Amino acid sequence: MKKKVFKLEVLKKEQVSAEAVSLFFKIPLAEKKAFHFKPGQFLTIIHTLEGESLRRSYSICNDITDNSYVQIGVKKVKNGRMSRFLNEEVKVGDYLAVEVPMGRFTAELDSTQYKSYYFFAAGSGITPILSMVKSVLSVEPYSRVYVLYGNRNQEQIMFKGDLEILSERFADRFTIIYLLSQPIRSWSELWSTKTDFVYRKGRVDAINIAWFIKEYPPYAQNALYFICGPGSMIANTKARLLGMDVPENRIAIERFGNLGTDVQSKGGMAATAKVYIDEQVYELKLKQGITILKALLNSGATPPYSCEGGVCGACACKLVKGAVLMANNSVLTEEELNAGWILSCQSTANSKKLEVVFEREK
Repeated sequence: MKKKVFKLEVLKKEQVSAEAVSLFFKIPLAEKKAFHFKPGQFLTIIHTLEGESLRRSYSICNDITDNSYVQIGVKKVKNGRMSRFLNEEVKVGDYLAVEVPMGRFTAELDSTQYKSYYFFAAGSGITPILSMVKSVLSVEPYSRVYVLYGNRNQEQIMFKGDLEILSERFADRFTIIYLLSQPIRSWSELWSTKTDFVYRKGRVDAINIAWFIKEYPPYAQNALYFICGPGSMIANTKARLLGMDVPENRIAIERFGNLGTDVQSKGGMAATAKVYIDEQVYELKLKQGITILKALLNSGATPPYSCEGGVCGACACKLVKGAVLMANNSVLTEEELNAGWILSCQSTANSKKLEVVFEREK
């Protein structure tokens, strides 16, 4: 159950926007199987800064057809220690501790499929979507891809170069529309009737989503919809799609933000918990407001986890006895919740006794 940690060499580092870099990690021949990934998954980087071990998840950006390296995108976040470290200090030739790919926000590809893929991204939400776009275009020659990508201005667009290359190479199957809420305009542009960079002013909102799908209707009736960005953008985009009669089971979401939070709930109660991880059984005493994950880590256990924000799903486990309160859930479906799945990083006790099982991955 515990994810093995590998030391990977930084093969290349590129600036992909004014505030973001892309890191390329070399995958040793012996580890290629371990680092096989699905488009949309993420890597977890572990590094000690100022005496504290930090874990942060970053989406994989490259095409699944090339497994000689794995690439991530990292946007610098204000007060984000790991993101600043990766942007400002890491250099080519450095080695970083990295866990194998994980994540549920993925596209299942098949070369015989005939689909329309709609992607809605804001800011760094383009990172997992870029991997899916590249992979769909490479693997599924009969499918078409449509991307609506929002940013504050031109300088904030991550991977614009990659996206423009895809636009040229797959002009018949790939469409991208850039939305800018506060575009930068030069004096020359004010007097020009033409600009090299084409965009729409606005955000990824109900009006632009409706326009986008009307302008680019599904090429194939088998259409899928992927959304990635901050919380409000996720909720608004999903609501608009549902309002356009898109079936909920055709919508996949990945929420960016709230990573690394330390959940302390005023609700719940003190409890005892029996937790099964592989062949180990842990008997825990949970204080009121302490999550199952935090209690496990304090006991010396090694459960699977990554973001600690209820976003990635890496710490999901099954509650077989008792009740919990979940502070946040951005990944488990209604069916999974009904089947007893919980996020240990967000769950505090709501009954005196708990029994939890971390199931082995298939």
